[in-house]
Amino acid sequence: MKNTRKEMTMEDLAIMVQNGFTETNGRIDNVKNELKEEINTLREEENDHFATVKNILYRAHDNRIEKIEDDVRMLKTAMKM
Repeated sequence: MKNTRKEMTMEDLAIMVQNGFTETNGRIDNVKNELKEEINTLREEENDHFATVKNILYRAHDNRIEKIEDDVRMLKTAMKM
């Protein structure tokens, strides 16, 4: 039988190593893109959550201010009597 196995040259080895780096870089890029998407999704969720909390706090302050204004009106009315 004839040995059909190709001998590995330095150039072949260099090509294999370069292909490995290219493949690895591609995989890393995919992971980075997936992580960026996840982080962006989390940021959007956090922003929505903080916006909700901010609106609740603003409403609470508005309610307090309105109550104080009502109390001041009542005091003014009571003082006029």
